[in-house]
Amino acid sequence: MGKRSFFWNTSLSLMGFGLLTLTNFLYSIVTVRLLSPREFSAYNTFFYFLLSLPLPSFQLAVAKSVSRYSPSVDLKSLFSSFVVLSGLSGIAYLIFSPLLWYLYGKNYPFLVVIGFFVLQGWIWLSGLRGIFQGSLRFGTYSLNMALEGIFRLLLGSLGLIVGLGVYGALGASIASGMIGILFLVFPLFFSGTSFKPSQCDTSLLSSFFRAFFILLPFGLLVVLDQTIINRFIPSYGQIVNLSSLFGKNLIALSLTVAHVVFAYVVKEGEDRFLLRGMGLVVALFFLAYGGTFFLGHWLFQLLFATTTGADFLPLYILYCLPLGILQLLVNYGIAEEQYWLTPFLWIMLVLTAFSMMIFARLNAFSLIGFYLLGMILHTLFLIPLIIILLVRKKNSQASEKKL
Repeated sequence: MGKRSFFWNTSLSLMGFGLLTLTNFLYSIVTVRLLSPREFSAYNTFFYFLLSLPLPSFQLAVAKSVSRYSPSVDLKSLFSSFVVLSGLSGIAYLIFSPLLWYLYGKNYPFLVVIGFFVLQGWIWLSGLRGIFQGSLRFGTYSLNMALEGIFRLLLGSLGLIVGLGVYGALGASIASGMIGILFLVFPLFFSGTSFKPSQCDTSLLSSFFRAFFILLPFGLLVVLDQTIINRFIPSYGQIVNLSSLFGKNLIALSLTVAHVVFAYVVKEGEDRFLLRGMGLVVALFFLAYGGTFFLGHWLFQLLFATTTGADFLPLYILYCLPLGILQLLVNYGIAEEQYWLTPFLWIMLVLTAFSMMIFARLNAFSLIGFYLLGMILHTLFLIPLIIILLVRKKNSQASEKKL
């Protein structure tokens, strides 16, 4: 498992994510044209909030368990852990549902209800993907991502055409998630895997919760800008939500790279894969920046039948770049069990949210200034994080040599 295998599996993952992104863009065309601006803002903001929840932490915990104990890993125990986590997440969702209704369900309260079932499906999908990620079966992993996007596009478009509106747009994620689950269960079933209940893997759940409290503040950082804009300055909601379709998909792209890096760091125990992943993420962001700088107006006109906000898009891409790099570093930190990241990221979230909220409440609000502030804050936290990770890794390697 060296350089060639790393880039091959990264390429497979990027192809799967590329198809997922393409179908998301096509779905965006449908939702923008068939939903009202208010409906689209409500759907898009809540959908990205659901995406921001740290379900990847469960996928990473499963992948880590499979990577370390394969081929003797007890899949029955893993599935029992899926059931336990599904129940715990459901209880937590119900507890926080009043806050979700306040932030996202003011005009469309049933969005929060549908979100409950979307979340349940994604938990199982994340766990199953973790099995294939941990065993480095990225062909099946990437195909699963592509099929999820295709079925969301087809079923969501059908729901919008028959008049289900914003609820149909989000409800399609339930159906596509279930199809994705079945796609991954069948290979395991035919390989002789037993699905009978077994003792819950407590070490897996412990690993999940440690990763959860690292990824939760990161996820909230990703959705912070849209939450503030759509809740408190809705007049800019359309511009931000259209731009987020590009910027947030690029952050998700870095997550795809991060998952490959994570699997190899756990397997190989080396950090050279992190540097390769960071270089790839930065290159992809700058390619996107150049493309949107020159073709932004054309893309907006083609996809959304408007050019409003096209000039803002390149700045939004740059705003998302530090978050894309942070995504990679956070996943690397989890692989290396750097759990000091938990207080670091929570402090980063609180200070960033406080600063951006203060700026948003100014009488002379500037959208460009708001996002420049966010980009600067993210970068100021990113630089010491990189330094700390590198220094700790160097010290760890020096200690191992002495031993």
